[in-house]
Amino acid sequence: MTIWLFSLLTYLTHAEFNLASGLNTQNRIEVLKVLGLGSSSKNLSTLKPLGSESGLDVGIAFELIDTNSIKNLIDDEQTQSVLYYPKIIIGKGIYDRMDLFFHFIPYTATFGLSEFGSLVRLNFYQNEAKNFFATALLHANSANFNNQLVSRNLGFDVMLGYQFNSVSLFTTIGWAGAFGKFVGGTNGVTDSLLSESEQALAVHSALGMTYEWTRFNATLSVDHYTKPIYSAKVSFNF
Repeated sequence: MTIWLFSLLTYLTHAEFNLASGLNTQNRIEVLKVLGLGSSSKNLSTLKPLGSESGLDVGIAFELIDTNSIKNLIDDEQTQSVLYYPKIIIGKGIYDRMDLFFHFIPYTATFGLSEFGSLVRLNFYQNEAKNFFATALLHANSANFNNQLVSRNLGFDVMLGYQFNSVSLFTTIGWAGAFGKFVGGTNGVTDSLLSESEQALAVHSALGMTYEWTRFNATLSVDHYTKPIYSAKVSFNF
């Protein structure tokens, strides 16, 4: 079912485009702020630690990045102001209140984006009623945009959340960094014709909610770096 849903979402995806050639330093940093930071790992799971439960959490996320601010840096006749793509996420409790998540976008010849990464989540506080949670998040990932930009991203966040029966609300604050390499050469995108490296740092914040029904979970989240990123995820707990 997961593969079928991923295939369906891939069909609806818009993630293949060409960056314009001759990007200068300022241009490259602007692209990295939108695409690099925007593709960072995100927490899209329930507040309760998986480590206190048995089983495995498998889900599909769909992310949307607003690229309107860099549309003049994208060389594509069918350029749209939004980049949207699916992602597979697998989570497992590894020790008491600690969880480990892996996420990836498989490479295909017709898909302009591939990505993989991981997120470690440590629940360091929960009240006696187990409806208020404080959690630390450490994450890293790498994203390849059409073999023109490879972004390696790091981040650290603290998440606070409250559980209302089957619905939970959460907010996140932290830091994110994107370290990108832009391809040079005659078919590259840099103004120097050499491969160039840039970095972009930003405060990361997020607001979201999760709905739980038996073993199914659904999450909606809005993350903000320099631009808002919209995410939705559905998952099943085995």
